[in-house]
Amino acid sequence: MGECKRIDWQAGATSVRDRMDHLFNNPDMSDLNIVAVDELWSWGQTVKDFIGHKLVLCTASPVFHQLFFPKENGPEIPKCLQLTKAPGGSGTSKLEIEGVPPIAVENLLEYCYKDRFDRSDFENGYSRNLLWRLWHISKVLQMNHLFELCSEALDSTMCEETVFWDLNYSLDYHEMGTDQIKYKVSQLTKSLDNQLYTHPNFVFLDQHSVRELLGKRLHSSSEPLIVFNNVLRWALFQLDRTILEEMDDAKGADIPVTERSKMINKIRQEKIKDYTFSDISKYLDLVLDLVPWSEFSQHDFLDSVASADVLPKDMLLSASISVMEEVVKNPERLNKSAYLWTNDPNTVKSELNKAMDTFRTKPVQSSEPKSEQLLSSKPCPREKADIKAKLEEARQRRLLMENSRLSKNLEQEPTLQQSNLLLVE
Repeated sequence: MGECKRIDWQAGATSVRDRMDHLFNNPDMSDLNIVAVDELWSWGQTVKDFIGHKLVLCTASPVFHQLFFPKENGPEIPKCLQLTKAPGGSGTSKLEIEGVPPIAVENLLEYCYKDRFDRSDFENGYSRNLLWRLWHISKVLQMNHLFELCSEALDSTMCEETVFWDLNYSLDYHEMGTDQIKYKVSQLTKSLDNQLYTHPNFVFLDQHSVRELLGKRLHSSSEPLIVFNNVLRWALFQLDRTILEEMDDAKGADIPVTERSKMINKIRQEKIKDYTFSDISKYLDLVLDLVPWSEFSQHDFLDSVASADVLPKDMLLSASISVMEEVVKNPERLNKSAYLWTNDPNTVKSELNKAMDTFRTKPVQSSEPKSEQLLSSKPCPREKADIKAKLEEARQRRLLMENSRLSKNLEQEPTLQQSNLLLVE
């Protein structure tokens, strides 16, 4: 509960904000006790009391105004608000706010009394949950300015740290208008590749969120073995956050899939606490059908999936067939997953070389007629005078060659005649 502050607050205050700041959670002139309750909140206190002033809350929200001073055709009062008036209609009333975390109510009151909102306060996992809950209650209470501040903060501070909670809440509050945020979440998740699944916050996805994420995953966008390992990590975390939290200095996604498979089989054999296989199965059943089995290399599938004894028999048979079909189509898939085959630099280089070789050996084809191709291959036409001069030079060279040949023949004739006479003798 609050307590009275300095005595000279009226004289010392220089603005309305300073005067309202004095009244924040202060019993001075208070006429309202506020109880915030959210038993499902896992990031701090689930129940907390505050002191309020009806006048201040009425100036911040038309819903509060309708709650405290009802009038015809006023806004509808949400079910999360329960007001118990003081006996006789005077004195201090009690306002219960159900399903809203105390920390969110505290931030709401700080905005009402102090006009305080700092978006830099909402960038990690804890504060991200708080921001979304503040976004929700401001929407419910029709506090449009605070709602706009929350929406802008959600958009501008979204990153790979927050995207998991952003997906959760954008699905939870879809009816309240989260399409824009959901689209941005989708674009960001597509850019993260393997990091999306190995991120420590992956395990905080809700059941419907993890199915949404896996269901919209692009083909060959991540390593299937990494997806499988972290799907098992997610399932174990939902069952018990302390199971296989750390092993041999390895944490989270760094723990091998073989160790998680062993842990699941220990649970099957009821060797872990009081859990049975049905306890873990309800989580495995939510995600195993969305693992991209056909994208596994045959080696990884046999080594990490077929021998793990985690999949139901029907699913294992179906997955095995899909892997073998891919290997028949492409023998490289014996040892390369679809992700590695698509993104391996050697594979890309090989395909590039093939394309270049094809280009080098392929004759150049043109849609132009052959006569036009020949014309286009000739040099630019010369001037007519230049052509005539060249032709005359060629004619003169031929005449000289002919004269030279005749002269040689005339010189050889006497010798031939003499040799012929000697033969006659």
